[in-house]
Amino acid sequence: MTYRTAATASRSWARSRSGSSYWLLYLLALSAVICLPLAIRASGWVPEANRLVWTAFWGLAAGFVIAQARAPDWMTWLGSMVLAVEYSLQFAAKLAPSITVLLGDLVGAVQWLWRAVVLQQPLAPYPFARSWAHVATHAADFDLNMRAWLGAAQAGSTSEDLTVLWIVVSLAVWLLSWHAGYELIRHRRPFSALVPLGVAIVSNVSFTDVGLTYVHVYLGITLVTLVIANIDRLERLWQRLDLDFSAELRRDTLVAGVGITTVVLVIALLIPYRTVNSAVWFFWNRVGPSIEQFYDRLDKAFAGREPVPEPTPELASGLLGHRVASGGAIGDDTLFVVKVSDPAPPDESQLSALADMFDITQFVPKRYWRQRTFDVYTGSGWETSGREAVEVDADSAWGGLVREGDEVTQTYTLLELNSNVVPAVSSPVRVQDQDYAVVARNADDLAALVVNSETYTVVSVAPRPVVAALRAAEGPYPEWVAELHMALPEIPARVSDLAQEIVAEAGATTRYDKAVAIQNYLREFIYDLEVEPPGLDRDVVEYFLFDAQRGYCDYTATAAVVMLRSVGVAARYAQGFGQGQFNYDEGVYVVKELNRHAWPEVYFPGEGWIEFEPTPVQSVWSRPSTLGDLQGGAAPTPEAETGGGVPPILRWAALLAAVVLLVVIWPFKYLGRRHADPRAAVRQVYGRLVRAARWLNLEPRGGQTPGEYLAFLARQVEERARANGQAASDISVIANAYQAAVYSNRDLPLAARAGAEGAWARLRAPLRRAWFRRPKRGEVA
Repeated sequence: MTYRTAATASRSWARSRSGSSYWLLYLLALSAVICLPLAIRASGWVPEANRLVWTAFWGLAAGFVIAQARAPDWMTWLGSMVLAVEYSLQFAAKLAPSITVLLGDLVGAVQWLWRAVVLQQPLAPYPFARSWAHVATHAADFDLNMRAWLGAAQAGSTSEDLTVLWIVVSLAVWLLSWHAGYELIRHRRPFSALVPLGVAIVSNVSFTDVGLTYVHVYLGITLVTLVIANIDRLERLWQRLDLDFSAELRRDTLVAGVGITTVVLVIALLIPYRTVNSAVWFFWNRVGPSIEQFYDRLDKAFAGREPVPEPTPELASGLLGHRVASGGAIGDDTLFVVKVSDPAPPDESQLSALADMFDITQFVPKRYWRQRTFDVYTGSGWETSGREAVEVDADSAWGGLVREGDEVTQTYTLLELNSNVVPAVSSPVRVQDQDYAVVARNADDLAALVVNSETYTVVSVAPRPVVAALRAAEGPYPEWVAELHMALPEIPARVSDLAQEIVAEAGATTRYDKAVAIQNYLREFIYDLEVEPPGLDRDVVEYFLFDAQRGYCDYTATAAVVMLRSVGVAARYAQGFGQGQFNYDEGVYVVKELNRHAWPEVYFPGEGWIEFEPTPVQSVWSRPSTLGDLQGGAAPTPEAETGGGVPPILRWAALLAAVVLLVVIWPFKYLGRRHADPRAAVRQVYGRLVRAARWLNLEPRGGQTPGEYLAFLARQVEERARANGQAASDISVIANAYQAAVYSNRDLPLAARAGAEGAWARLRAPLRRAWFRRPKRGEVA
């Protein structure tokens, strides 16, 4: 009797403390949801983002209140969605008057009422006239803004109006905050309450690269919340089972949880950060092009939003690694225009006549607008060993090795090319009228040209390759060439074997002839922008040559460089743009997104770097023959031109539906709420077991009682899962609890419910093992 009294007193004290823990959970939840609007404010892409703090607060408060309503989930969800939409519309339209206006109208209403009732002299304005005028004016503005935005969106033009942006962002913040409060209080599931919010915070930081501190704060709050919520859950379970527990357990758990959380976060922040590049690139190269196109459309629809502040870039920030994967859809945006000192190309009417009479390359050289070069092959893409930029004064040569060739002056106007690593022809010598920088691995090995201006003029020297001279360039390579541009990681043997075979079959003995042989071999491959990218553990060249046997310029250029190096020819990987379309009215080449290109460059002692072209849709540098060849564009496949395949909007809709299903709806609909009634909970466990048994072809037979059937099921599961008696014991626990729940008139002990649920949790593994040895349907009598 003394023990029971002490235990009861201990539990009563714990229950009195649990109320304070709920307030602590409320504060932690509020701190977590506030991280989202603060992260958005820090990134700066939503104007007036300070107002979103109140959105998060009211969303969380609504979640707390609605969670305590005695109504089914579907009704609370429906009402909350209506409330969310109403709040978002009010937020975007700014319908609610300010506190000053409301207080002034309230005083005016009291005065009006005094005059009307006591003095019987009601005068205008009527009560709350200013508030009503505010609402009417802003509602009319809202209607006009929505109509204008819809018209601009349908026409595909740019819109500066932010009404729809505010609706979408406020709705998202409100719903995520509401979900956190609702799930935390209604279902006591802190993990599913805070995960969607965390996804939003991390996504904002990932796309804007601003606000990482809020991610750290959110993670710390989440870990502490999980600790507190878990001890609450355990205390409720112990109370239901009538078990004694220490009153100091909550305090000790909280202290230990906060301490462990602090240690984990400190260690995580102190450990050097390293991105798992393979996993990141594997994802990004599959969905990145669609995401970029999606955001391009958003930029037009919400052109009035603030740009995301970017950290001050390093001079060579554009020299990040490049992974070869999927090309995706090609955009049609104009990236830049370039006026070049070369003569204008002949128009189409002149082209055929000239082609019969002259070598057109003598009049219209084909140019590559090269942006960067790479020297380190990684097996999945390219890196550069040089990233140190050297600043150079305007009109001064940067010190590179200048060879004989044609001096080419180019004036670039950058439009949508958002990079300080800029294009230039072949071997840039100097930039006119403004300071610039170069990133070079050697005086004859330029990695990139860096100009911080949207308009610049660069002077280059373009080589005039002569086949006889290239065949004769068989002297030894400089030491830096052999070190940087002949090096390879361990590549599959069949790649180098194939390169040797191609060279041998062509009878190629000089470096030039080897390069031509490999170029011609790769030009037989199918050009395909939608090629499935290789697996994370595959060498990209081996995958391209032997499995896919199709691809685009990234694949052909990479394969060419790797194969050339494997047969002793120095080569590097170059990225930039094809020549583009010549605009005769303006006298400039118009270079678009679809002109992005990659190609190999081969080093010849005494001649320098010479461009080769292994991509089949491109013309070979020495003999352009059609207007399309002169344009140098990476022409899309017919599927890309006609928009074949699944439209991007449908893919995005499917992705959004999957996120909503897995993150928001699934925990509610399929995990389900735990039944408060122990009998219903036990019957639910029995139903789950029977459904699992049907998958094993061990469903109940006619005439079997539940006890007989579960005894039969226990024998079958034991035999097929080899559970050493544990499965039979757990099925027996469920059988006893089920028969007591169905046939007994006495109250079912909470221990019976807990035992049945624990037995079901343990049974899942043996049931999965038994599935692999399940009998045929009807085989077991």
